[in-house]
Amino acid sequence: VNIGSEVATAPYRAVWNTTGLASGTYVITAVARDAAGNTSTSAVSLNVDASAPTVTARTPATGATDVVTSVDPTVTFSESIQPGSVNFVITDPAGNALAATVTYYEATKTALLHPVASLQPATTYTLTVSGARDLAGNTMSGSTTWSFTTANQITGATLWNATTVPA
Repeated sequence: VNIGSEVATAPYRAVWNTTGLASGTYVITAVARDAAGNTSTSAVSLNVDASAPTVTARTPATGATDVVTSVDPTVTFSESIQPGSVNFVITDPAGNALAATVTYYEATKTALLHPVASLQPATTYTLTVSGARDLAGNTMSGSTTWSFTTANQITGATLWNATTVPA
């Protein structure tokens, strides 16, 4: 790849704009020339990442029913993302966002949404993921939205704390 004309004065540097290039490995070869005209070359391989992250998996599944009210929805990405970039929201049937925390797990490229309170039984919730940016700065296109419905009963709740045993 030719990234420009010869640089004959200090500082000896070149800027390579990778916009418009396909993702892949490119080899750049620098050529040094001394006052006598002798040349020497040095090559380096660079990876260009032009692909934005996409959602490859999600839980609960789209349209799932009888989902436990203590569910922590997840979304898995096609590549690593910048943890603070993902916007992962759960809304109730009226479109109100519920309080939740989002944790990103790099090893599995998965974001987990933990609602602050248990979900209501027999209720349809909508999840929306957007804004995820990969390590090269590519932002996912648009958003991914899906819904699920909780079971008719409350699950994952208890009347007792961890040290109390009912008589």
